[in-house]
Amino acid sequence: MQSLTAAGKGRALPFLFARGRLRFRIAMDIPGGKVIASAPMDARPPQINQAVILLWAAYAVGPIRLGLNWNLLEAAMDDFLAASILAITLIGTAVLIWKISQGKNWARLTFLVLFLIGLPFSLYGLTTDFGRSLVDGILSAVQITLQGVSLLLISRGAAKDWFTKGYTEPSLPSISG
Repeated sequence: MQSLTAAGKGRALPFLFARGRLRFRIAMDIPGGKVIASAPMDARPPQINQAVILLWAAYAVGPIRLGLNWNLLEAAMDDFLAASILAITLIGTAVLIWKISQGKNWARLTFLVLFLIGLPFSLYGLTTDFGRSLVDGILSAVQITLQGVSLLLISRGAAKDWFTKGYTEPSLPSISG
């Protein structure tokens, strides 16, 4: 995929080239062979940045809620099992958010499926969360809302296209000059 334009002697030829799945616009100065690269044309949409911030915010609410409810978790199972489940959940969620930020469609779909599976249980649990503590109920509702809004952001328009077309984070092209 190239488009060349030229005008006069010593002309700069801007053209478009594909490097992997990213397309870059560059300008070459013909006599000196100097290459100047500009930003990738298919950069990450702002909805992705917003969604990732919301997902990290929802992630941060989890340990706060855990601290409020640790005695309930301790009463239900032994400390090692509780710590193991907690560690796996925190690491798995962090990896999913990180991969979503990199444009991995499988991570977006996995998070969507897990959210939809967990939503009825979370909504049902809201009544007990509010019954236990107003703060816990509010934090639970905030966490569900942050995750839901972020999933809406990454499932529509340019954000969805960014995932489905497989674009990844831009890297700087190697420029020899």
